[in-house]
Amino acid sequence: MTHPPLTLRVHMDGAIFRRFALYDAFVRQGRRRSLALFSGILLAAALACALLRHQAEQALLLTWVLGLIAVGLPLVYYASYRLSIRQQIKAMGIAAPRYVYTVTIHPRDGITAHVGQEPTTYPWPSIHAAHRCPSATYVYVTPQRSYLLPHDQMDGGASALWHMLEEALPPSKRFPRPSSTK
Repeated sequence: MTHPPLTLRVHMDGAIFRRFALYDAFVRQGRRRSLALFSGILLAAALACALLRHQAEQALLLTWVLGLIAVGLPLVYYASYRLSIRQQIKAMGIAAPRYVYTVTIHPRDGITAHVGQEPTTYPWPSIHAAHRCPSATYVYVTPQRSYLLPHDQMDGGASALWHMLEEALPPSKRFPRPSSTK
């Protein structure tokens, strides 16, 4: 079934960008796994030190140091990442909602983005991936470049958009996420 093109004028604000940046870094790029692995290794070493506390001098101190690093360093990393997002929001001037681009999704031709003066068209085979999240769909035209499509800003909601993406993209490029997951 052929659908009419879907056009979306995207207005970005800090909350939309923050949700995207956190999803992109910690879910799509898998940084949460790296942080969990780091913490797990250090906590295992701390546990080994705790078990050796009666046989080795300063083992209890090393247990506390490793435990604090295992928990503290990932928390500091996450906090500094959130701070960098806040600085990006200020630099981009999107603390309050403002128009950033228009995206038109053509059922047969692909995606056309109007950023500034020149429109850019991305044919369907060149689209890298589409990720559906509870509040927005992120269409990655390359692994490093994406268009944020907030669901509350589109006519027909996310289901109309996602239906078009299901018809145009192979399953290996679609990453649906149930709307109940946050």
